[in-house]
Amino acid sequence: MADTTFIYALVDPRDARVRYVGKSSNPERRLQEHLKEVANGHNRNPYFCWWIKLLDGMKLQPRIQIITCAPPVEAGSLERYWIKSFRMAGNKLTNLAAGGTGGATRLGAKHTSIALAR
Repeated sequence: MADTTFIYALVDPRDARVRYVGKSSNPERRLQEHLKEVANGHNRNPYFCWWIKLLDGMKLQPRIQIITCAPPVEAGSLERYWIKSFRMAGNKLTNLAAGGTGGATRLGAKHTSIALAR
């Protein structure tokens, strides 16, 4: 399924609330990358890091839940849709960006001041 991108949610195991929405061709691998990025200090999203470290201190980690899948060309707009939908439903997501472009927490990219303010 190389031409499939999955939109996934990371769910807090304590209360089953969605805390992050992302996209990946391999969500299980991406979850492990998220955890490794936080452990190595390579993820600069303070809200996401705080949440992951809090869970880690309790010997827990997020559960991954597949929301939908799509061809890669449609994945960005679907990711934005689901981030917006979960926020409108009252979920306090740790996503800094509206989605669809790839995370600025990777490869040295910087978040805009607007994204950081959210």
